[in-house]
Parts: sequence; C-alpha cells; structure tokens
Amino acid sequence: MAVLNAPGSWHDVQVACPIYQQLHSSVPDGFYLVADSAFPKGNQSVAGKIQAPLKSGQRISRDPAEQEYILTINRQLLSYRQTAEWGMRMIQGSFGRLHVPLNISSTQRRHRLLETCICLVNICACLVGIN
Repeated sequence: MAVLNAPGSWHDVQVACPIYQQLHSSVPDGFYLVADSAFPKGNQSVAGKIQAPLKSGQRISRDPAEQEYILTINRQLLSYRQTAEWGMRMIQGSFGRLHVPLNISSTQRRHRLLETCICLVNICACLVGIN
C-alpha cells in the first residue's frame, strides 16, 4: 500500500488511516508493517501489527538475554527501513527532471503521471534485476 503525492502538511496519521483498516482486516497473526519511529502505532485494533526501530535514548530491559533479543530485532527493523529509504531514492533519482509542481486542479492526470512513474521504476527493477 502506498500513498502517492501526499502533501507535506499531512500528518502521518491522516495518511495511515487506510493502512490501519487493511492491517486490521488482512494481516495474519505474526506479520507486521515495518515503519519509522515517527509513524503512529495506531489503536488497540492494530496492536502489534506495526513495528519500528528503537528511538534514540529509548530504555530497554536490563536482562542480558532480553537485551540481545531486542537489539537483534532492532537491527533487522533498521535494515528493512534502510531498504525502504533506498526505494524512495530510486523513485526520486529515476525522475530527477520532474521538478515542476503538479497541477492540483487535475487529480486524475496527477494520479496517472505518478502511477506511470511507479510502474516504470518497477519495470526497470524487474529488467535490471535489482533496485
């Protein structure tokens, strides 16, 4: 799931509402969405369905075994987040000439252009074999 061209003034929770609904209804137990630490974790209906790396200065258990487990999971979450950031750079880097603001009066044309860009990036990744 993705939200394309969300205004910078939108808070993450506004963008996340459809994601919460999908997490609640179609994500099996044991699976979750990986997000950054600023992403809102939602309400009780999606408890445990969103995981994020530890925040700087966040306290963890003093138990060495639990610390090791938490830090191992945290390294994995950081790795997933880094992959997502690279993906964002891939899209921005592929269309570096698109610096002109999109016309806000034509939602359909704006959507078509953004969706075309995403499809082209996916085609490139499939043909090259990496992203």
